[in-house]
Amino acid sequence: MKKLLLVAAIFSLVFSSADIANAQEKLALENTSSITKSIKDWVDILVPVIGGIGGVIALLKGVEEYKREQRWKRLEFVANVFKEFESKAEVKNVFWMLDWNGAYLNFEGIEGTVCADEPLLQKSFSKKTSFEKDEAAIRNAFDVFLTGLDQFNTYIKTGLIANEDFKPYLKYWLKILTNSSEIKNENRKSLLFYQNLWNNFIDKYEYSTRELLGRYGYPVNLSTDCHEEAKNQELN
Repeated sequence: MKKLLLVAAIFSLVFSSADIANAQEKLALENTSSITKSIKDWVDILVPVIGGIGGVIALLKGVEEYKREQRWKRLEFVANVFKEFESKAEVKNVFWMLDWNGAYLNFEGIEGTVCADEPLLQKSFSKKTSFEKDEAAIRNAFDVFLTGLDQFNTYIKTGLIANEDFKPYLKYWLKILTNSSEIKNENRKSLLFYQNLWNNFIDKYEYSTRELLGRYGYPVNLSTDCHEEAKNQELN
């Protein structure tokens, strides 16, 4: 009888240990499964997030490349437009007339050269209504020049081109047009020339030159004081 009780007790102990072992193993498996599931859940969350960040970076890079490409295209367009502008015979003549006194120039429809000196320029833009052939040729050259500036102003006004894109090409010539004291030129034109040019031609025929100059902050100096100041600065 005692032997049977001892066997029963041992069997009971063995069975309880097995249950405990099974329970522990099951708990370990459940914990491992829970951890694995948790990691998988995080991976499922992070993968699209990381992919999204990568997509945003790629998008931003693409936008920057596009903007840079567009910038180069605009600069190329400006360079080509100005090259076409300055290649015109009339514009070349205006450059000479603005930058020099007494330049000998060729004009279409006139045989030989014309000495575009100060007196001739003043007469070309005086208030009279009839002009000699050489005076008319000078007026036509300035018309082509100013019409080109109007076109540049339109490009800027419509947002096609930025102010700064044209500035390197136009800065010098615009400042000469304003009679700016910043231009150090021994061949500076007289105040009368500027007054005639602006009052009797540019403003009279409503070129948009003033609007273009305003975009760059260049005021037109037609007063005696401004002109004398410029002359004095050159002498000093």
